[in-house]
Amino acid sequence: MMAKMDDKSRLIRWVFLLQEFDMEGLLGVIYKHLEVSCLMLKHWKSLSVVIEN
Repeated sequence: MMAKMDDKSRLIRWVFLLQEFDMEGLLGVIYKHLEVSCLMLKHWKSLSVVIEN
């Protein structure tokens, strides 16, 4: 019984800890990084086509 109580209290502590993080902000940063990376990749591919021709 004590082990269950300890597990539950540990879970509750993690839930409170994770609530402090701004996940929407983090996802926005990741999305922006991927968007810029894709644009750069498209630009580099178009440059390589021009260079090859």
